[in-house]
Amino acid sequence: LNPLRNAVSVVTLITIVGVTLGVAAMITVLSIMNGLEKEIKGRILGFSPHVTVDYVPTESGLQSMEEWRPLAEELTQLDGVESSYGLVEDYLILEYFSAQMPVNFRAVDTSNERQVQDLEKLLDLEKFPESSADMGYEYEAVISSGLAENVGLKVGDTFSLYSGRNLQSVKASYDQLEHTPVKEAFLAELEATKSIFLNKEGLAEDGRELYLIDQVGEAYETLSLILQSKIRDTEREVIEQILLDLESIAPEPGKEDLPERYLPAGWGATQVSAVDSLLTLDIEASDNASLREIKELVLPREITVRGVYRSSVHVRSPEIFVPLEVGQELAGLEGAVQSVALRLDKPFEAAQFAEDLREKTPSDRRVITWMDHYGAWFELIAREQMMMSFVFLILIVIVVFCSGAVMFTVTLQKKQEIGVMKALGATEEQIMSVFLIQGVVIGFIGAVCGVALGLLTLVNRGAIQAMLAAFGADPFPAAFHGVNAIPVEYSAVKMIVIGIGAFILCILAAAVPAVFASRNDPARSLRGL
Repeated sequence: LNPLRNAVSVVTLITIVGVTLGVAAMITVLSIMNGLEKEIKGRILGFSPHVTVDYVPTESGLQSMEEWRPLAEELTQLDGVESSYGLVEDYLILEYFSAQMPVNFRAVDTSNERQVQDLEKLLDLEKFPESSADMGYEYEAVISSGLAENVGLKVGDTFSLYSGRNLQSVKASYDQLEHTPVKEAFLAELEATKSIFLNKEGLAEDGRELYLIDQVGEAYETLSLILQSKIRDTEREVIEQILLDLESIAPEPGKEDLPERYLPAGWGATQVSAVDSLLTLDIEASDNASLREIKELVLPREITVRGVYRSSVHVRSPEIFVPLEVGQELAGLEGAVQSVALRLDKPFEAAQFAEDLREKTPSDRRVITWMDHYGAWFELIAREQMMMSFVFLILIVIVVFCSGAVMFTVTLQKKQEIGVMKALGATEEQIMSVFLIQGVVIGFIGAVCGVALGLLTLVNRGAIQAMLAAFGADPFPAAFHGVNAIPVEYSAVKMIVIGIGAFILCILAAAVPAVFASRNDPARSLRGL
């Protein structure tokens, strides 16, 4: 350990310090990574449902659940279910003064106390002490700290929300303005249809009008083709009404096979009038009326900020939480929800719970867990942990190789002493044991000091972070990670494994030079060769 008989062996000290720093760095980084993962999971489980039940998506999209409350009550009775509620989430356009940006929202059932309490735990009371999650049924919202900082919102401010579904309706209405009017695109077809309604085959004694079924069918086919074209809503309504009248024609009992039908008096005049309304439609007035309806359709909802919660770039969280009734209105669901969400007593057993629930669920519904939603995200974190472990493992191996190099140096410095010991009868095993004991001492002291230094660093991480932040080198900025203090999860098992691993590697590093030392020729060693 002190080959040159100095007061302190610098070489041995450097080796021990290297092992200590390698073990301490690995323990510190892995504990912080585990703490960050735990923090992320805690945040996700704080606002996300543990299990959701909805309809299997079709080609037309996700089907809403109209009668969802009976299903929610039924699911609440299952073992392990803490509560259930309706889930609504969608994208909106936020406007605040001159700022406009797309945001995603999630509706909160404010009658569900647990859901409100979980949201309360996420509030950023340090920067926004007046924050609250008690939104009631009003047009109020809890927004993310990221949104608050980007737009400049604070508690009490009011912003506007435009529904994305409204924008689709606006686009459809404006597209209609480009359509060629029916009276221009299908003038000949409308005139032919009108002539069919005018040309009655005769009248009954009670004034009923006689029409041939083939001619009525021809009019129906013509109007159906027009309906499939790109036309205005006002024109569509008129044509659909005429088609309904044609579909309602029923034969008299016992006369089903006759080629003609007697229809009520004035029936033809009614249909002619409808066709005339298409031929004389004031297109400009119709378009102006459609634009006025758009103004009513896209009126924004004024929302007041009730609270701000701490968000993190590590967690995909909604930027806005609103009451369920407001969310249903913004999403255009009118009392329906997108899915029924469940919160479990044991959220980490959600996979098994979902598997059991799928066996009882109809085939047109699907069951999704929070692990399914965020599986890729947690897989990324796990890979980051693996890579960090690999990097620091390499660091420890490098330190161990350095320790082995030191042992080789010691064998050269102690060459003559080794020769004397062998000349006096020392066996190869005794020579090897000397250097192996050196590896044991270095590995033990380095591992113990490394674990102690790692724990000391983790316990005082706040002071270390503050000191580094004072020099502008904050390694864990709260604005980025969404937490005020560096998260840590202590794992005694992992610390012991890391310490023992470093200790064993140091012994192995000492074994190689020990073998070479034990095989030195005594005569050559005594002559210093």
